[in-house]
Amino acid sequence: MNNATNEVQVLPRYEPPSRCEQHYLYFCYDPYTDIYKILRTMAFRKKPDLTTLSMRYSIFTLGSHTWTDFDHAVLLQYGKSRGLCTDGILYLNKFRDVGGRHVMAMFSVQSNTLEVVCYPNGLDESRYDECHPVEVKGSLAIIDINFVREEGISLCLKQEGSDGSSWLKQKIEYPAG
Repeated sequence: MNNATNEVQVLPRYEPPSRCEQHYLYFCYDPYTDIYKILRTMAFRKKPDLTTLSMRYSIFTLGSHTWTDFDHAVLLQYGKSRGLCTDGILYLNKFRDVGGRHVMAMFSVQSNTLEVVCYPNGLDESRYDECHPVEVKGSLAIIDINFVREEGISLCLKQEGSDGSSWLKQKIEYPAG
């Protein structure tokens, strides 16, 4: 439901296949094209070992009548993710690439592409599951929700135009007193 217009759009049914273990929906918007989309991620166990989760993705564009599958995405292993959509890009954390590295997924609403963003260097890998994408002044930032120090909060800000390999570490200090 669009609260601004009181319009309701019912999505076409899209039953995940029976062997799908997890599926999530993420709402995203591109302000440049004024397009709203829903990204569906589905995780499956790979055969023969059944220990690795593989991913499948589909997209629904508001105003259309069908879900569209897309296979040109990077290969990622899945983890339950929190999403942040800013400036036409949907960021999802808690993924792993095929090499086992912890990464974030970056979905472009405009081009329907899914790419990888690496976490900042020096960020303890054991903390990745506690890190969440947040928006700071229109840019992606990473904050560790369970690692807030008494003197302040540490943020890692993604540099503009960066593929995710360039981060600026910032500290937000609490006011004295």
